[in-house]
Amino acid sequence: MRLAGIGAAEYAPARDPPASASLPPTHRPPRRPQARGVFHFPRRPHPDMPHAPLDLVTLKDRPDLLPIVRSWLGNRRSSPACPEHCFVLLAGGVPAGTASLAESSLETRPDLTPWLANLFVPPAFRGRGYSARLVAAVEAAARAARVPTLWLVTRSAESLYARLGWRVVGLAEFHGDPATLMRRDLGPVQNPKPYRAESAAT
Repeated sequence: MRLAGIGAAEYAPARDPPASASLPPTHRPPRRPQARGVFHFPRRPHPDMPHAPLDLVTLKDRPDLLPIVRSWLGNRRSSPACPEHCFVLLAGGVPAGTASLAESSLETRPDLTPWLANLFVPPAFRGRGYSARLVAAVEAAARAARVPTLWLVTRSAESLYARLGWRVVGLAEFHGDPATLMRRDLGPVQNPKPYRAESAAT
């Protein structure tokens, strides 16, 4: 609380002196010498700031982004999606996440197709709703391909997908790890047809 007419120095309550003040000068902790030649420049704005413009592109439009997508996914990739349906989110022009519409993802369920696969957002860009944007892009691509139902398998993100309208179907095994199988019903679709990555690219 600030009192009118009283300066901060006059109103400040008395504090106990630090322990080092009561020690003889020879027993006070030495000051850490300041390193010379070290400059602390102001941090540059991070590209995932809320005001950074967001753009959604595909690998068909930006094949130069394929190396960074591969570096993100590593060994966890599902079956390759066609470039038209592999999405990359750009935050201020910087790649900030990816997701794909894939023909298959779970080897033990070849009867289910297509899949939301390879969703990944780097740690520096998480917590800003980028995953939801990528999921929405894949869902829109599935609707455009006249797909009535999407599938996914996840090890730990059930709550994220549940908030986006997905529901749990059962348990599964994904690359040797326990996982959860989920589905998303996209509503009535006129003349539904099986999804094929090759046909989607044409």
